[in-house]
Amino acid sequence: MSSSEKIATLIEIIESWDEYIEKLKKENKDLKFSRDFYKSRCELLGKVQKYMKDPERQIVCDILANDNLLPDPEGKRYGKDLRPLVIPSFFPNLEDVMQKKTLDQLAQEHPTDAS
Repeated sequence: MSSSEKIATLIEIIESWDEYIEKLKKENKDLKFSRDFYKSRCELLGKVQKYMKDPERQIVCDILANDNLLPDPEGKRYGKDLRPLVIPSFFPNLEDVMQKKTLDQLAQEHPTDAS
């Protein structure tokens, strides 16, 4: 390989790295925007949650702290209206939920240590 071919190869490699670096910079910018987008919303929810009433305050608190609602099959933590939201984490068989079985039917079919 001649010197000019080596230089041409090196230039191609450098150009491909430049393209890769630009792609990474764009991805980094997008990730920072996404992070800031959600961070500002989480911070605002955290500030106003003390003015909320339960169960909404508890829901916001659990989502911010745990990234999810906690199992509440009896509706004591969030209220009876939100029981369907916690069924997938309490009853792993999502098809039962899709068939709109009642919570009593699900509890009988899927007993737990808490039952």
